[in-house]
Amino acid sequence: MFIDKFGQWLRHKIRVIIIKQWKKPVKLERRLQLLNRKFPYKFSEEQIYSVANSRLGWYR
Repeated sequence: MFIDKFGQWLRHKIRVIIIKQWKKPVKLERRLQLLNRKFPYKFSEEQIYSVANSRLGWYR
């Protein structure tokens, strides 16, 4: 149980660090679109735009 929770937390921290490196919303949107095409996540363009331009902080 502890390993599972710790693994989830660690993956979340790594995602936040990568997103912080992209810095600007334009670059973030471009990179998320590229990941969406590369892997079968099937997010819409509007969802990617709203995440890239969100002001809710890195952890949301």
